Amino acid sequence: MARNSDEIAVSSPDPEIPQHDDTQQLPIAAAPSGGAIPGFLLVAWLVIAVPMFLRMPETNDAEMFDLQAWLVSDGGVLYRDVLEPNLPGVVWIHLIVRAVAGSSSEALRAFDLLSFAVLMSLVFRLLKMAGGSAGSAMWTVLACSMFYLGTSEWCHCQRDMWMLTPAMAGVWMRLRQRERAESECSRGKLALWSLAEGLVWGVGIWIKPYVLLVTITAWLCTLSRTVGLRRTMADSLGLLAGGAVAGGAGFAWLAATGAWPYLIDTLLNWNPRYLEAGRENWDFPRFKSMVIRFSPWIFLHLVAVPISLKRIGNRFSADTDSPNPRCDRVSLVLASVYLVWVGQAFLLQHLFDYVHAPGIVLAVVVCGHAIAGAKNKSIGRFLAMLLGVLVVATSPFLQLKSLPAWRACVSPEVSPEVQDQLTHFDNPRQTDLQAVSEFLKQQDVRGKDVLVFNSDAVSLYRRLNLLPPSRYAYFFETLVFFPDKQREVIREAMSSRPRFIVLDLVSSLQMNGEDARAVGPDGGNAPPPKYRPRNSFPWRYPVAFRSGSWLILKVTAGGVNADPNQGRVQATRQ
Repeated sequence: MARNSDEIAVSSPDPEIPQHDDTQQLPIAAAPSGGAIPGFLLVAWLVIAVPMFLRMPETNDAEMFDLQAWLVSDGGVLYRDVLEPNLPGVVWIHLIVRAVAGSSSEALRAFDLLSFAVLMSLVFRLLKMAGGSAGSAMWTVLACSMFYLGTSEWCHCQRDMWMLTPAMAGVWMRLRQRERAESECSRGKLALWSLAEGLVWGVGIWIKPYVLLVTITAWLCTLSRTVGLRRTMADSLGLLAGGAVAGGAGFAWLAATGAWPYLIDTLLNWNPRYLEAGRENWDFPRFKSMVIRFSPWIFLHLVAVPISLKRIGNRFSADTDSPNPRCDRVSLVLASVYLVWVGQAFLLQHLFDYVHAPGIVLAVVVCGHAIAGAKNKSIGRFLAMLLGVLVVATSPFLQLKSLPAWRACVSPEVSPEVQDQLTHFDNPRQTDLQAVSEFLKQQDVRGKDVLVFNSDAVSLYRRLNLLPPSRYAYFFETLVFFPDKQREVIREAMSSRPRFIVLDLVSSLQMNGEDARAVGPDGGNAPPPKYRPRNSFPWRYPVAFRSGSWLILKVTAGGVNADPNQGRVQATRQ
């Protein structure tokens, strides 16, 4: 493959790979004419966005995984002490991050940023392998960074973005393996490299098993009859061996910590209904809300999908050998991985923002690669500039009102008020959760004294050094997703005799924010005027404290029937 005139040749770190590998070059230094402008803009964007990104509040999912890691590190058993429908990979990450960097939200977000930086370095390398210049790859990295750092906290510190990093590392390693197989690399070394690749894929699968679909896709796209059966077998068996080692290590940890039987119980008795609930919540109003939150980025799918389909069709319908087989191979893998990733996100998973954020990143990569390789770049560049204008106009970090928040974010401490300025959602408000926490501290709560009804306040357990009254730490979601188990869930939680129940009127009753935070004649500590107690759990308990839309109910003997089976919870979900 011919090199670009602005590239600097470097020696390959692997002598058994042909010297045409240009992925080791530095983007800006190697291509000052093409990479300097996007590189400068990237640095400017990071200076603006990173301080605010690091200070944004954690989402409830991140807090939940923190809670599980905290319980495990204190001698608890995963899946037994907290009901968890996912594989343990994300909890392992939290255990490592907390052991190394501490318990602050900034530490976890710093890891999230590091994971994304590794992902972007892989994107840069893959685009260079696909024949792009350093400048075009840098523009794509800039676009991906503007998208991800500008998304809501619901997308940050989540499994789907974290699993994209080992998945793309596996894609890059798979492409390198194809080149090793075509070189004079021995079958033994080929198998060892495949073993290392299998370990990387295994890490991604432990985070979320959908990575397996990407693994199979990348493997199929890089098969070649010209390599030979023996070398293909050595490569494939090494890949399987690496995956088996990663899987075996994970299973050994589950067995050693006593979590294995509880994981099996979760997979058999809880997850089928959880997956069914995800399909039930696929409706147009929720989809429309997600599209609005992801605009204008999500509309790149309308371009990336046909581009990918055409690229795959052209690859398999070509009658003659390609003049650039390496570039075509990388392009084929990128297009196939994108389509598989988007397919599993839309067809197999819940309609949650964080599930679909990685697919948009891949859409940016596919579109960026298409613009770089187009014969007539004018239209592509015009559309990219139009997208850039829309992004700059709508980015929350580039608004004038964000300037005071940026100044506060570079200070040693950040208040709940500043975090409320940084959040993308009106609920929950960190100032309200802080007030709830202070009230509970005054009540000298300990042990299992508090039942957190809504997941948005699950951080109170760690914040107040409390234990969940039952394994259903996502209490409200469990009631919603498993209506046939409501009585069992309520009975188990109330058998621990919690003194208080913390709940949110917006999430639990679908009250709008204005009504939920309204102050009546009895003052701000009283329930809002439109709140009405009812003869069902947990609404029959009296209100002990209120902050905004959040209530603290005091569990009293006279406030509930002796039989917890009476008056099933009236739960709704936004």
